[in-house]
Amino acid sequence: DIGESNNLADEMPLRSADMVAVLDDWLRQVDANLPTPNPNYNPDALPTGEIFDFDPSNATLLRQWSFENGVDRWRAAHDCRIAAENGYLAITCTDADPYMVVPVSADAGTTILTLRYRAHATGPGHLFWTTSSQPNHHRSRRCQFQLIHGDGQWHQTAIRIQSSEPITGFRLDPGSSVGTVQFDWIKLYSLKPRESNK
Repeated sequence: DIGESNNLADEMPLRSADMVAVLDDWLRQVDANLPTPNPNYNPDALPTGEIFDFDPSNATLLRQWSFENGVDRWRAAHDCRIAAENGYLAITCTDADPYMVVPVSADAGTTILTLRYRAHATGPGHLFWTTSSQPNHHRSRRCQFQLIHGDGQWHQTAIRIQSSEPITGFRLDPGSSVGTVQFDWIKLYSLKPRESNK
């Protein structure tokens, strides 16, 4: 079956068994690292990523940043300046990799970060999170989300984070170019446990 479009194992069981034996022998010879089950896998966990149907009435508000009285612990960390202006968090992106950081405290599980923003730059946004055992920003703890740029309108987005450890901080990348971004507010929610049908 050159095109590998038909499974011939049932029609040729001896050949199939020989091929499996050759493969198993080779894997032993090269001491191959085979995949193992993930002990932390939870089939009921919701995936990390941008979501479009978030209903805050099904969640608990953990933290709200509203910027009427300053930057509220957010700090410019790279290629940007931030300031609280007229009740908004104003970010001036000065180069291609702007990001800001903030400490947070959220339990392990599913959290949702929601943003109300207006953007005049380019590129998607990224959200990184840290934990006590993994305090550095790493792509394994990152989510990309869409930013709508240049229309002068306020937009909202929500990002679901699934973490097996408590979250200790966020890094927010508001695009990938010189420009400006304003945040009206940023809110962090914890999802309530689902009600049992029992």
